[in-house]
Parts: sequence; C-alpha cells; structure tokens
Amino acid sequence: MTDAAVTAALEAHDALVTACIQGTIGFDEFVMAYGAFPETIRKEVGGLEGFRQRMAFHAEVARILSGLAASHQDAGLQGGAEGFIEKAVLLRLRQLLERHPELKIY
Repeated sequence: MTDAAVTAALEAHDALVTACIQGTIGFDEFVMAYGAFPETIRKEVGGLEGFRQRMAFHAEVARILSGLAASHQDAGLQGGAEGFIEKAVLLRLRQLLERHPELKIY
C-alpha cells in the first residue's frame, strides 16, 4: 500500500468520524462504513512514522466502537438503552477529538 493510499484511507475515515459527530450520517451507517478500520491497513502501515499518530487515533475509535458492538450483542438491551449507548459513544468520540486537536478532524 502506498503512502497516498494510506493517506486516502485515513482521510476517508476522518471524514466518517466528522460526519457522525456532526449528524450528517446516521450512527448505524457510520458503524457499517467504519468497518474493521484501522485493522484492515495496520500491517500495510507497519512502522511508517508519519502515520503513527493518526493510526493510534483510529485504533481508539475502533476500541470505542468495539464496546458498542459488545453491548449490541447483549440480549438485555431493549428500548431506549440502544439510543443511550449510541449517545455515549458519540460523547466518547467527541472527547477523543478534544484530546487530539492537532489532527484537525472535526
């Protein structure tokens, strides 16, 4: 994978995070589009220093989303609980972006 391809993938996923937080795409659409990123390109990026910070950011997004996936598998969720979890995930994403203003994603 070339540097340009990695950059394009990172920019596309940056845009997904922004669109989700701004509400221009639905939460389910965001989760589906985000997919298994950044794991899908981690081996390609390897030790490329220029991508380390952005990959770490997206690894944290993936960790936040994995908590959502785990809660969706919990058969005990009903009614408004799912909406509460989505709001909690959005809050965590906003907090993550606040910790990384240098990325200028949002």
